[in-house]
Amino acid sequence: MIPSARKPTDTKTVGLILYPGCQPAGLFATADLLGMINFRAGQEVFRSVWVTGNQGAETSGPIPWIQPCLPISQATCDIWVLPTLWATDPQHLSVILEGAQGIADGLREKDPASEIWCYCSGAMILALTGLVQRRVVTTTWWLEPLLRDKFPGVDWRFSEALHRDGRFLSASGLHGYFGLIANWVASAMGVEIVQELERSLFLPRITRETSAFRSVNPMEIHDPRLRKVVLVAQQMPADAIDLGWACALLGMQGRSFSRFVQSTTGLSAGVWLRRIKLRQVGEALTNTNKPFKEIAQDFGFQAISSLHRGFQQTTGFTPSQYRALFSERNKAGPDN
Repeated sequence: MIPSARKPTDTKTVGLILYPGCQPAGLFATADLLGMINFRAGQEVFRSVWVTGNQGAETSGPIPWIQPCLPISQATCDIWVLPTLWATDPQHLSVILEGAQGIADGLREKDPASEIWCYCSGAMILALTGLVQRRVVTTTWWLEPLLRDKFPGVDWRFSEALHRDGRFLSASGLHGYFGLIANWVASAMGVEIVQELERSLFLPRITRETSAFRSVNPMEIHDPRLRKVVLVAQQMPADAIDLGWACALLGMQGRSFSRFVQSTTGLSAGVWLRRIKLRQVGEALTNTNKPFKEIAQDFGFQAISSLHRGFQQTTGFTPSQYRALFSERNKAGPDN
């Protein structure tokens, strides 16, 4: 028993939503994780409910649907989870979205105090509800052209691992369900519980850093100009890095550089440049036991509170949570 672990005071009912064409494997894993959390807490923190369209449990190909399933019109949940889907072509996708319209309509009528979580292409079903117009939703990068065309009113993000906008929590990747749960557990119960879950379920550590830093990882940058910017910026203090500096380094005009970065990474030039130093902060958090304030000073950040907010907004975790989740040392330093 870890003394610092906190216990939630009430039970959260989680609706695991099935719809024709979805990939339910992530929901099975989610149900297992919720059960492990209950076991670890010694109380019912989560109650899982399987939910489907109002017409009842549907079948789609060889997928074995869970029984019993509650029609969404009869279900009352604190959290709703939308799994990813798989479509072979645009026509197939249209069929899936048409089949999921009942789910989308049902979610639109639910208590606005409830949360809606989605991962990977499940974000399309969230967009189908119409609830996230002008809201931020993150999902997998290869969906960008399709989603911008089909749901232009959503503020799509394709380089963030996790993003919360009000009651909507979205994660990228086929294994995004783990990020959704880890985020909630880290905030409500402590990062120690997330680590225990990983060890107990024999889950390999998915990555040593969040996918939000992929676009500034020199090993994954194919364009030599962007790689040059990253390598030089890594040797400079954060407060000295801006658009003018990058343009001068590459001999490009500001507008041309901004278009170049946007088209190559999917990020604005300013956001991309900031992530270079944020990634270094993340590496220091996972590879050293230095206090966060000292790390910030090492990389030339003068405004510590601003760095703290920017790091959490980018990764979905506070610096101390990030260190505990991604560090092999698992010895968190002070989070100032």
